[in-house]
Amino acid sequence: MSANVYRVVVVGAGMAGVATAKALLASDHFSAEDICVLEAQHRIGGRIHTRPFSDELPVKVEAGAAWIHGTQGNPMAELVREFGIELKEISARNPWLHPSSCPGFVIYEGSRQLTEHEVNETWEWQDSLLRKLQELALSGKVEGKALDGTVEQLLTEDAELREILASNTNARKRLALCLHLVETWMGNSSDEMQIDAFGEIDLMGFTADRVVVTCSLGFLKSGKLHFQPELPLAKADVISRSQMGQCMKIMVQFPKAFWPKNASFITQINNTPEFKDNETPRIYFPVIFSYYATKGVPILEGDLVGDKARAISDALSDDEIAHALFLQLQDTFGAEIPKPVDHFITRWDQDEWAQGAYSSVTVASTYEDPDMLRHSVANRIFFAGEATNYEYQGALQAAYLSGHQAADEIIRAEASCTS
Repeated sequence: MSANVYRVVVVGAGMAGVATAKALLASDHFSAEDICVLEAQHRIGGRIHTRPFSDELPVKVEAGAAWIHGTQGNPMAELVREFGIELKEISARNPWLHPSSCPGFVIYEGSRQLTEHEVNETWEWQDSLLRKLQELALSGKVEGKALDGTVEQLLTEDAELREILASNTNARKRLALCLHLVETWMGNSSDEMQIDAFGEIDLMGFTADRVVVTCSLGFLKSGKLHFQPELPLAKADVISRSQMGQCMKIMVQFPKAFWPKNASFITQINNTPEFKDNETPRIYFPVIFSYYATKGVPILEGDLVGDKARAISDALSDDEIAHALFLQLQDTFGAEIPKPVDHFITRWDQDEWAQGAYSSVTVASTYEDPDMLRHSVANRIFFAGEATNYEYQGALQAAYLSGHQAADEIIRAEASCTS
């Protein structure tokens, strides 16, 4: 193949781009000389970025995609086994949507740890709430409605939920925690969510028969990637109305673990007042993940999502955000806990190439949007990435599977041209 002329150019070396190139090579229809993968950064991986926590504590932490959701039939689990990477089971099911399946989930109300009975009761309430939301979503009666309004309607009108609220003085706070867990999983605040969701080379040109665009939805929305001719209106509309979910990881290291060592997740149902510009910033972290349970290191990670993450990312420094997590931990465990020694905070919303953590379903979305985003243009321009896979949208396997799907479509297109 002559210089900079290829059969296929893949734009982006994240999971989707690498999976596309690997699948094309494995098909025996393409050689390494036929394919070029373009990457704007000085590393591969995209929104997977494993790095040392710090020079003093070089334990590896993940700034991006860190979780494998389900090991049965999950290609990510198969890859992990193939490369001999150790898996640490945290929960039998998704711990944000089904926290009762995670034995290391502890809840605090202020400095009081809820009893085992109270925790189990809270998760029973969450299961009931999610079941009712699922029934509503499947009924089609609330199509296009935001999640927060639907939950409030249920709490007002549903007899079982009204009885729960009447039976316990802090039931509403505990149900609010359940909603915060869903928000953390989805990467959006509940007023944004639709219930239905329930090697760099500069200044060089490349020519290819076909191109696979694997850029993040956030980068597509930025308008920095230009298509000539312009994309079909239907695809452009999907890009315009879709949204990138925001997720900030606030990892804070302490000199020792002062929290329950068997706890995987620590939650606080007392909602800390939000930050104000003229006061010491206070931020509510609904759920905090403990690295002590998985890696034996005294690091706690708080997560912020949606509009809240955007506002805090714009307004506060890393030091202020880490200190806010420390203040909440003082509320929970007492003023005498040791002060943090280091911190690391992710800001995917400010990353030039990602412009967000992962795509998310919003009130403006439709079921068809991921498929419309994936559709090729004139059998020449193909699209892959986690935003193009409805079933696993936002998850790592969505990017991987979409890369294989794009490769299959290219192979079929090539075959139709030669037949």
